[in-house]
Amino acid sequence: MTDEEVVFIREFIARNRGDSRWMLSRKLCQTWGWVQPNGALRDMVCRGLMLHLARAGQIELPPIRVRIINPLVHRKKPSRVEIDQTPMEGKLSDIVPLEFREKNLSLIACNTRFLILPWVRVSCLASHILGRMARILQKDWERIYNHPLHYLETFIDQERFHGTCYRAANWFTIGQTTGRGKNDQTGKANRSLKDVLGYPLSNDFRDHLCGGQA
Repeated sequence: MTDEEVVFIREFIARNRGDSRWMLSRKLCQTWGWVQPNGALRDMVCRGLMLHLARAGQIELPPIRVRIINPLVHRKKPSRVEIDQTPMEGKLSDIVPLEFREKNLSLIACNTRFLILPWVRVSCLASHILGRMARILQKDWERIYNHPLHYLETFIDQERFHGTCYRAANWFTIGQTTGRGKNDQTGKANRSLKDVLGYPLSNDFRDHLCGGQA
């Protein structure tokens, strides 16, 4: 931030005195044309910026009016879902084509757990699903969020899994985690090591992700 921009924000808050922090961030994004590739306002980033400036003593924000309570704290226990566990064995050719249904893509991309049901024994099914999902996710993500995906990444806990289905689906090993976690303060491993696997969705993914330097 330049000094001129900080002064602008300070004067902007003064001109809109009476607005909440939420409203100020949205109005500031509209004034600056600060939007995501899909056209949505970057108001959450803007609020974080203003909070940082306020803590540094550069601006003065209005008091917090409403404290948002995490809705998951008081959520109802979900009803039990009955799953048909009839044993299934055979060839992949016997069950294709498979139907895929769209869910919340942001949750899928950020917190995926790939589960193979123990009563399903179909050779090559897991790698087939992974390959199909990579193609579907790439198209649906761009359609919904208006920007492309170029690369997928996952972690394999070495103490529990081998990652065979990922490697069979042409994912490749990048390296290993340090076993320290993102909040590490000791510099020592305190959890299991994980293999890091990647899957490029475009031939020029390096140009998009690291300017072709890697």
